[in-house]
Amino acid sequence: MTTSLRKTMQDLNETLESNGDIAILVVDDDPAVCRLIKYILTKKFPLAKISVTTDGFAALDMLDFIQPDVIVLDLNMPRMDGFTFCRRLQDGRGALRTPVVAITAQATEETKSLIQDCGARTCLSKPLDLDVLVHEVSAAIENSSANVTGNYQDGPSTPNEERFVTDRNSTHSTNIHITGTEEPI
Repeated sequence: MTTSLRKTMQDLNETLESNGDIAILVVDDDPAVCRLIKYILTKKFPLAKISVTTDGFAALDMLDFIQPDVIVLDLNMPRMDGFTFCRRLQDGRGALRTPVVAITAQATEETKSLIQDCGARTCLSKPLDLDVLVHEVSAAIENSSANVTGNYQDGPSTPNEERFVTDRNSTHSTNIHITGTEEPI
C-alpha cells in the first residue's frame, strides 16, 4: 500500500470512527464479486453500512430508502447495464450527487469515457486491483462527506451558484433486502 493511500485510509478511518453512518452500495450481477467487494470494504471500513444487490433495477429501488456515499457498479449486467443505471441515477436522483465507481471486464478507453460521460467518477478494470478499488471508494466517500457538510468539491461555478446536496441524516432508516440472487450475499 502506498504512503498516500495509507494516509487517505487513516483520514477516512478517523472520519468513520466519528461518523458511523457511511453507506456504500455494491451492484454486480455476480454474487461472488459482490461478496468479495463487501468483504474487502468491510475490512477497510468496519463501521460502514454496505448494501449489495445483483440487479440494477433493485439498486434504483434501494435508493428510495438509503443514500449511499458511493456506489460500486458493474457495467455489464443482464437486466439493466451500468450505463443505463447511471443515466437513470442522474435523471431521477441527480440532486443526490452520489459518486459511482464503475467496474467492468471490458475496460477499454472508449468504455471508460462513455461511463464517465454518464456520470461515473471512474471506471476500474476487472480483475480488480483491490488497493485501487479501496482508494477510489475512499476518495469518493471523502468527497461525499465534504459535500454533505456544505463544502464544495470544486466550488461553485459562478459566485451566485450554489450546489444543494441532500443531507444523509435526513433519510429514514429501513431494512433492505438483497434481491436478484438466490445465494445469500
